[in-house]
Amino acid sequence: MEFSIKNRKEDDNMKKVFLMMLLATVFIVGCGKKANDGNVIKIGVIAPLTGNYAQYGVAVKEGVELKVDAINNAGGINGKKIELITADSKGDVQEAVNAFKKMVSQDKVNVVIGEVVSATSQAISGLAQQAKVPLISATATSLDVTKGKDFVFRTTFTDPYQGTATAKYAKSKGIKSIAILTNSSNDYSVGIANAFKAQSCKKME
Repeated sequence: MEFSIKNRKEDDNMKKVFLMMLLATVFIVGCGKKANDGNVIKIGVIAPLTGNYAQYGVAVKEGVELKVDAINNAGGINGKKIELITADSKGDVQEAVNAFKKMVSQDKVNVVIGEVVSATSQAISGLAQQAKVPLISATATSLDVTKGKDFVFRTTFTDPYQGTATAKYAKSKGIKSIAILTNSSNDYSVGIANAFKAQSCKKME
């Protein structure tokens, strides 16, 4: 990785994402009906800590840990300390589902932060809605993750937004011919590519 002004800006943006995510969590826990009776607020973190998506999962986990440490050191939330319960989904749908079910039924978490990629996030979003346990993803971009679910949230831009913005930027630079390479097995790649193509076609009409 190159150490540049651009990378420092990206790091700052990631920190802002984590801060927004924790602030949303604090708000939900502080106002929610499911707060624990004791002096601990339980927050689950489900992320791929190993496997192909580990770099993203570890980044989310460590960002959450940094903010939670800061909150706990400042006295917690309404006097209650935060306890993190972390699970490695390995980027696998079934692993994510199993982790979520355990956190809700056994660990009795108040909020779950996760998942990281859209496929695993979508797999647990319906469960979160059914259980009425707030679920917040820092990085899931698929519209279907939050669509029709008032207990599921995201702190990042959706695939359509990113694809559309990229197409508009290309048009503003006078670019008229673009080759699109898409990983058909990756929801993120497909989602952005489809949005980019849709916006490009509108511009050419």
